[in-house]
Amino acid sequence: MVQRLRREGEYEALARREGTQLFNREHWLSNPALIRGGLRLLGLHERARRNALAIEVRHHEVQLPHLPGAFDGFVLLHLADLHFGMNDQFLDALVRRVEPLRYDLCVLTGDYRALTYGPYKEALDGLERLRAAIKSPAYAILGNHDTIRMVPAMELMGYRLLLNEAARVARGNEAIYLAGVDDPNFYRMDD
Repeated sequence: MVQRLRREGEYEALARREGTQLFNREHWLSNPALIRGGLRLLGLHERARRNALAIEVRHHEVQLPHLPGAFDGFVLLHLADLHFGMNDQFLDALVRRVEPLRYDLCVLTGDYRALTYGPYKEALDGLERLRAAIKSPAYAILGNHDTIRMVPAMELMGYRLLLNEAARVARGNEAIYLAGVDDPNFYRMDD
């Protein structure tokens, strides 16, 4: 945890220093206001907004030869790349989509905030509202957009964070294991 916090600090210092430069790639390519402006100029903003709010549920049946029999029919809800704060209406649409679903376990696989550094309160607010809609145990990992500083609040909300660790999920007398690997690409924390 300390190592991740140190690496985040190094990245944030670099990003802030580069953010003062007019033509910094991260500053321009991940700026929601710039993206919205570009989409408006191209006449695609409304279409992009509609697409972001048209959340699809996809069902995939996975055949695993060594899956314990107790887990036959086990349903997993996987939520990823939520980027709370990019679209004010997205959270409402997501909650409406998740509430009626039936599943045994929910996993969230990172990228809860819009940018890779800076404030994360909006992401935590979104996660808290989403947690109220999730009607099962919920496991999560961090993505490259997330900070380790979010972990205590997420755990208080009822998310079980897996940071280079595994969790046993039991059903009857049988079990499977969920493994959570902390960002192997951006922060290289998959030790």
